[in-house]
Amino acid sequence: MKKIAIIFLAALTAVSLTACKQQSDDTQTQVSVPESSIQTSAGSIAEPEQESEPVSISDVPADESIDESSIFEFIPPEKTTINDYQYMVINDKCRLMRYTGTETRVVVPPAVTVDGKEYETEIGAGCFKETNITTLDLPDNITEIPDSMCEDCRQLTAVAFWNVTSVGDKAFYHCDNWKFGFDDLNNGNKGLLKKIGDKAFGFSGLYGKITVTPDMELSEGAFQICEHISEVEIGTGVTDIPERAFAENHSLEKITLSETVKTIGIYAFSQNIVTSIVIPKSVTEMGVGMISTLMVSGAKYTGIMLGYKGSVAEEYANKNGIIFSALD
Repeated sequence: MKKIAIIFLAALTAVSLTACKQQSDDTQTQVSVPESSIQTSAGSIAEPEQESEPVSISDVPADESIDESSIFEFIPPEKTTINDYQYMVINDKCRLMRYTGTETRVVVPPAVTVDGKEYETEIGAGCFKETNITTLDLPDNITEIPDSMCEDCRQLTAVAFWNVTSVGDKAFYHCDNWKFGFDDLNNGNKGLLKKIGDKAFGFSGLYGKITVTPDMELSEGAFQICEHISEVEIGTGVTDIPERAFAENHSLEKITLSETVKTIGIYAFSQNIVTSIVIPKSVTEMGVGMISTLMVSGAKYTGIMLGYKGSVAEEYANKNGIIFSALD
């Protein structure tokens, strides 16, 4: 009898466990998640009933996918050497990137034929930098001289161009053997040159008088360390003289400022031999060391500054120990 009771109890326990498992399975199958709360692209739960749903990659039509050919637009063309130049065909022009020849007298061609097609010539930055050329002749279709084109061409003695409107940064920097007057540029055609970059003619053999007109844009140090400039005239309409524009021009002996000049940058006329300078009423700002005398330390000016009582010029002179003479 005892044995029968044990068997009956074991059977009852098995039935109970089976019932519990069935109830658990039934409960799991009844759990559901609204589709609106699932964000499959991020794998996280999103707030239901959003105003706008994210667009998945699968929603983009095939014909709107990335154009693979556009990837190659950012790969620069290869440099190829031909006729003593490394060149690159860019935007339907043949850009001369580097002069590789040994000739010292160079005539740049107006056009170059590549693979049977003729391209107009343009010059790349630093094309003749640190070469031993002595004479450079540019065609009349060249209107922009790039940065550092002839930087450190210490043997250069002559450059010819006709229609240049802008000269880039350091384009003729340290071309001290090239002796030329400012009015000789562009074969004597005045008024064409409109933009002169940072130190564009610095350390060059530029000599004589420089006249700055209102349509001419000067950058910092445009004529810095030009040993042979003797006179600077800032024409009517010019309002600003950039810093170091005529710094360390050791032969500079005369400066004329128009009544339209408002600001004179720091060290604009430092280290010269000017004995007197007239500062017009229009000037409202004078930078530190804007004028100083050659071989005098501390950016000191030993000449006479002429201006008007109560002006910025008088204040500047008193502050820097400069002799001031009133014009009124």
